[in-house]
Amino acid sequence: MTFISQLIERRCIDKYVFLFILTVSLTLASCFSVAGDSNKKVTHHRVLISGFEFVPDKLQVKKGDSITWVNKDIAPHNVMMSNYNEKISPNLLTDEEFTFKITSGFDYECGLHPSMIGKIIISD
Repeated sequence: MTFISQLIERRCIDKYVFLFILTVSLTLASCFSVAGDSNKKVTHHRVLISGFEFVPDKLQVKKGDSITWVNKDIAPHNVMMSNYNEKISPNLLTDEEFTFKITSGFDYECGLHPSMIGKIIISD
């Protein structure tokens, strides 16, 4: 028996009062969850790491989109912002993946294999 049903059974709370409170709470929660830019479509992109390359190596995205890098190589790889020498992903083993929300464009590389390079381009 759940906590709420115990309260109702003990008459600590009327079931109709509970249903009213629940309905109001869910209505308010749904109002706030759509606040913000509801017209903006967010897209999820994938970049495969295969053959010691990022595929695709250049990707046009919009701010707010997300990118998932998936390592399909037998060697570990990571993703590092070239401009800032900042590692944004952990080392990814085979079939591991990492997702990152895009806030700006940047050049990137594999910190373990610097010849592997890619570019994120922001489009309007």
